[in-house]
Amino acid sequence: MKKIFFLLQICLLVQHSNATIRRVNNHLFFPQSGHYTHVQDALNAALPGDTIHIEPSSNTYNASSSTGYITVSTPNLTIIGNGLTTQTNNTVQADTNQSAVRLLYIHAAHTKVIGLHINNILYFEPGSDSSTVDRCVFRIVYLESVHDMKFTNCRIGFPYIEPMVDSNQTSFNVIATSPSPGASKRILFENNYITARIITDSSSRDFIFRYNVISEVATDPTNTYGGSVNHSSFEKNIFKSNNNFTSTNANANIANTFTDNVICTSLMNVSNTGTNSGNVTASVASVFANPTSNLDIDQQVLPSFSIQNVGMFAGTAPFNLNFIPHIPAIYQFTVPAVINSTTPSIIISTQSHQ
Repeated sequence: MKKIFFLLQICLLVQHSNATIRRVNNHLFFPQSGHYTHVQDALNAALPGDTIHIEPSSNTYNASSSTGYITVSTPNLTIIGNGLTTQTNNTVQADTNQSAVRLLYIHAAHTKVIGLHINNILYFEPGSDSSTVDRCVFRIVYLESVHDMKFTNCRIGFPYIEPMVDSNQTSFNVIATSPSPGASKRILFENNYITARIITDSSSRDFIFRYNVISEVATDPTNTYGGSVNHSSFEKNIFKSNNNFTSTNANANIANTFTDNVICTSLMNVSNTGTNSGNVTASVASVFANPTSNLDIDQQVLPSFSIQNVGMFAGTAPFNLNFIPHIPAIYQFTVPAVINSTTPSIIISTQSHQ
């Protein structure tokens, strides 16, 4: 038994040692092996288990090929960026630039995307099942025949408050499944700030929207793809404004469940849905201290409001864009074993993104 355990430990160590952190930076020159100026080059070289670290830059990371978009084809990769500058104390952040890409197409399973700003489209194609998106900002996400996806701590929409938006993309913000054949199922949106239309084709189902603040337009009541949201659940969300869950399409908004949500608008209509229970109506001013603000921090529920466990700052993992996981072994150097007495003292200080 001890021999088996020892061999298992060796296998795990070998697997971990083979994983590579590939550093991408498009405004500095890195001649070392494993450093890239184009994201696509790093992705093309990556093996399953690798981490692609897209460093903050004043320049958007565009595709290095004629396709115009960055493609993820290798499964089980972690793509991680700088996250967003904290709005409350951004002076503590060493680099306040973003890790921004324009178009990101993913068709590999178990992909993790963390801390990126996607100026245009985040597209999950068939084969990208069981992928996760955390602490990202994006304008549009398309889900084409994918399953078991998870979106957490994301800001979906808001092209007008981010400094690095692609001015060529002016279409409305959308969460949508593709009208192509094949349904998307079991998609979780949890602890997000959503200001976007939510459109699914009529065959997609089992979406879960939990602990979100949903503002502007939550569904497209006249969408031509066959539905808005069907056979899905909305739990403990705050519907802030202009949300409509009725449709002129006979196949839209069927058998949805709304449970324990706070509804802040008279335009909210769920009459064409399934089960509704525990939902509370309230004025926006009674829920938020700054009801007209679009800042993340202002979407916190007032302490005086009667329901606290609701919205994007509730649940077990409250919304926070800024806490990007630590990436080891990227920034390091070896201090000489012997330092001459004439060498001045060196103080080394690091600070994580948290």
